[in-house]
Amino acid sequence: PFYFPENIEFNHNVFELVIKLVEDGEYARPQKDAKLPQTIAAIFFDFFSSRERVVVFSCDTTDRKQAARHRKFNDWYLRFNDDSFAKFDGIIEDTVNDSVYFLSMIIKSDNPYKEDISIAFKELTDSLLGGK
Repeated sequence: PFYFPENIEFNHNVFELVIKLVEDGEYARPQKDAKLPQTIAAIFFDFFSSRERVVVFSCDTTDRKQAARHRKFNDWYLRFNDDSFAKFDGIIEDTVNDSVYFLSMIIKSDNPYKEDISIAFKELTDSLLGGK
């Protein structure tokens, strides 16, 4: 319920996605791996076996490569989406810290709360914009 506490009809189905490469307990530098996109897609398709689930994710900003991560994830989304998913994007510009945050949400296209979720996501990104 962290992202959408007011929306009790769907907030229990909202999950935050973190993709992090770790070796021996430490962050590892990503290597080229042709199977990575298919692996991520398989995880998503399995996760969304429940059509009411919602995934919210943001791109890591620590190395200032968030725009590249955002583009890569969008490429994967376009490559594997068979029109059974809907994606919403928000970009939050933080002028104080000179940074840009990419926030996205993916749901099944037939999610019964699709309209409410879309509105709640827009309200979330608008509130984050107002706070920067």
